[in-house]
Amino acid sequence: MARSLRYIALERELHQLRQHLLPRRFSSTGVYRTPVHTRTLAYRVLAHAELESYLEDRVKAIYRKAITSYRNNGTVTRVLASMLAFSGVLLETPPESIVPPQPNQAPKWDDKIKLANKITLVGNAFNSTIEKNHGIKEKNLLSLLLTIGVDPDEIDGAWLSNMDSFGKERGVVAHSSQSVHRTQQPPDPESEHRKVLLLLNGTRVIDEVLNRLENI
Repeated sequence: MARSLRYIALERELHQLRQHLLPRRFSSTGVYRTPVHTRTLAYRVLAHAELESYLEDRVKAIYRKAITSYRNNGTVTRVLASMLAFSGVLLETPPESIVPPQPNQAPKWDDKIKLANKITLVGNAFNSTIEKNHGIKEKNLLSLLLTIGVDPDEIDGAWLSNMDSFGKERGVVAHSSQSVHRTQQPPDPESEHRKVLLLLNGTRVIDEVLNRLENI
């Protein structure tokens, strides 16, 4: 299956980061000067940001398309059904009356009796989840992917674990003010590049899954 345009953009951005921040040729001895290690840490943080942005952008586009499809022709897709199931918005039973029992309940009564309103609430809740997302750890990935209908069996366990580890490694740098001078084991640029390529390859599989969901 063809790669999405967003995935192609991800490939391009990661390639540019590699060109701008990592050595043109990796050392056969693994010995580098401090500025190289510093740029390697920057590469880690920025590569993480590109992967995170890719996932958020793709998920956002897919869920918006599902909501638009419902509004235009009443189609409830797998994406929309999954959002209703995983959004965190309570699925209430119908009220006992079609009219609000109290006048002060009138402004929000349609939210209780109209499917379109419930779908809007779900969309708003999921959009908030995406906007507040900060990372590519397992919990972040599941909150994005499961909610739009990705089957757990379609998520490669090794990719999920590697993304989680990379997210934690990024956190060490981004949230602890940890410079290369304070790092017990300075980052190796070649190893860091291999990690990113591995994550990129795994993300391509997810990209294919997302393509199918987008076109259901």
